[in-house]
Amino acid sequence: MSTSEGTKTLVQETINRLGGLDILINNAGAARTLLPGTAAIPDEEWQDAITMNYLSAVRMTAALIPFLKESGGAAIVNISSGGSGPFPAPLLHYGAAKAALNAYSLGLAAELAPAKIRVNVVTPGMVDSPGGNDVRKTITDAMGIPAEALYQSIPLARVGRPDEIAEMVALLVSPRGEWMTGHNYFVDGGAGALTK
Repeated sequence: MSTSEGTKTLVQETINRLGGLDILINNAGAARTLLPGTAAIPDEEWQDAITMNYLSAVRMTAALIPFLKESGGAAIVNISSGGSGPFPAPLLHYGAAKAALNAYSLGLAAELAPAKIRVNVVTPGMVDSPGGNDVRKTITDAMGIPAEALYQSIPLARVGRPDEIAEMVALLVSPRGEWMTGHNYFVDGGAGALTK
């Protein structure tokens, strides 16, 4: 996903196996936590974050649009991050790349609507996952606070589960979501409402 060649290979293998495509979920994402903050983030880390968290979705989408158009009612969901709002400085490169993904998705929704391709964004908040847990531990260790302190900013006072994110994605790509396009749906226990 981090190179044009890798994306082309993945697209070709997908079409060879499936024969066509109705749904595309762009969920690639990663970044290193760099302490103490933006001054410690070198150019190559910014570039890596943009490549993985933004350009991977642009490449996959561009390569698969012809197949999605053949579907007659396809859906694209781009997975963003709570990091596209105010975000800790050690992960600002990640948040900035996800903010670019959000802007791209909005424009793409308008462009592809006439082809009956719906484009939406799902923005998870803090989710219980190996990668997310590692990032939170790095940040809380550096700040000298318990992990639970991060949850105080979440109105529902807990991290989310992966299946809760999957439920929103399933809705958006299903016939129940046929009149939903061009929006960013926050699944974050209410935390997104605090940054709008």
